[in-house]
Amino acid sequence: MFARQLGWYHSTPEDEKQTRAEKFKTQTEGLELDLPKCEAEYLVPFFIEAGRFTATGNGIVALSWVDINAWVEATEKNLSIWEKQTIKLMSEHYVNEYYAGSIVTGK
Repeated sequence: MFARQLGWYHSTPEDEKQTRAEKFKTQTEGLELDLPKCEAEYLVPFFIEAGRFTATGNGIVALSWVDINAWVEATEKNLSIWEKQTIKLMSEHYVNEYYAGSIVTGK
């Protein structure tokens, strides 16, 4: 849920110039984004440090196993397969919600 909400906040609605997070911070100065609690909260900094997504010429995509394993090796983190799978799933949810949040329905 955390990664989905973060992806939605980072998306830019159609016909808008600011992301939802930028707009929220402009309209509610001093308040922080309200993100749901992550059950594996200790993995959130790893998810963000790993990059959340990979940028391509056609937009963003979820982190691949190659991306995650390269990050683990470069940072010398000792993560279990479950932790790596969770970071991958968080990335997939982030990207899906990022794109879903960029589509305006009802037009």
